[in-house]
Amino acid sequence: MTFTVFTSRSKKRIRSILFFIFFGFLSINLISCKGGSGGSEENVINANVVANIKALDSIYISDTYSNAVASQIYESLYNYHYLKRPLELQPRLAEALPSVSKDGLTYTIKIKKGIKFQDSEVFPKGKGRELVANDFIYAWKRLADPQNKSDGFWIFDGKIKGLDKWRDNLSNNKGK
Repeated sequence: MTFTVFTSRSKKRIRSILFFIFFGFLSINLISCKGGSGGSEENVINANVVANIKALDSIYISDTYSNAVASQIYESLYNYHYLKRPLELQPRLAEALPSVSKDGLTYTIKIKKGIKFQDSEVFPKGKGRELVANDFIYAWKRLADPQNKSDGFWIFDGKIKGLDKWRDNLSNNKGK
């Protein structure tokens, strides 16, 4: 039977060897990464997801994996700065944090100027147009429309004046 006893000198040597192996591995990985040459017409994101993505339409996203992918595609009004504690909201599509009325019932959010939709055949002449507040109203009504059966309506349920009534009117007039 053989025993190996590591002295402090041999431990230092092993640590040095492990460090250089790790550093060498890291260097090889960094060298093998290609820098973007720019100007490429094909833009591809490869991402590994461990489950099936159920939806990319924002009104049907209710699972972690679809949300993870959608968060790389869609921009939101605000995001959290995840490294700050307590968490801090940061404007993304909004110019700033909302201004709130004295009674706390009205929130005014100004949309940043110059943000455009990607060019697509859904727009006139295929050119994306500037984002406006009505785009959010449209999206929120689409989410609230009972015909769409969105799992996400609970976020707005009872929180936006008139939206529940609008939704109820759609439900009551269905089939008329």
